Amino acid sequence: MFYVIAIGHCEGPDHLERMDLCIRLVDEMKSLWPEALAPLAEGANGQNRTVRGVIERFGRHPPKMLRDARMAAKRKLRRGVETTDERRLWADHVQTLK
Repeated sequence: MFYVIAIGHCEGPDHLERMDLCIRLVDEMKSLWPEALAPLAEGANGQNRTVRGVIERFGRHPPKMLRDARMAAKRKLRRGVETTDERRLWADHVQTLK
């Protein structure tokens, strides 16, 4: 089951296809598990379907988009802000992160 998580977390142009693969793999594994573990498979595939929908809608998973935005903001902070307008925009952006 844990390798399915790794497959789903890898980004790339085929992310939607890999999410479909994750769903299929969990469905296939579910038949091998004791009935008591069926809710685990249903929960995992519920998450897989939710993530797939998010990727389909936004192109990637939002937490990763937020991480990238934070990293870009940190690079900008290290580099310094060049203009007054950028300082104002940066201050507004920082407020949204709080």
